[in-house]
Amino acid sequence: MRRASSKVLFAVISTRTELLTFLYQTVSPVLISRFKEREESVRVDILQTFTELIRVTGIGRGYASKNEVSRKKRRTTAGISEQGNSR
Repeated sequence: MRRASSKVLFAVISTRTELLTFLYQTVSPVLISRFKEREESVRVDILQTFTELIRVTGIGRGYASKNEVSRKKRRTTAGISEQGNSR
């Protein structure tokens, strides 16, 4: 359920930029508190959601690059690095 919640928040952050102020006030403290999650896959999803919140803020201010990496590619890359660390 935690991963699903993170993915829903990711979708809301990506599509509802008019809610950024509200999301920073309510969602970001909760996401930060969940960085201590015991499951690696949940931590990765939470970190990606928080990163999206920061990235969307940059787009609103004109700082994001045009060649953004998709979430799917980041998830694939994260899976590769997790496999490399499981020695």
